[in-house]
Amino acid sequence: MKREDVLFLYLIDNDADLAQRVNELDDHGELALELALKTK
Repeated sequence: MKREDVLFLYLIDNDADLAQRVNELDDHGELALELALKTK
């Protein structure tokens, strides 16, 4: 399932520091953008 809805809400919620947020790695070394768009 694609999660564009989650990505959209994340971007809206973090618009003030968006550049930092989209380049932030999680515990597994993945970007938030990668996680949101991943298809299983």
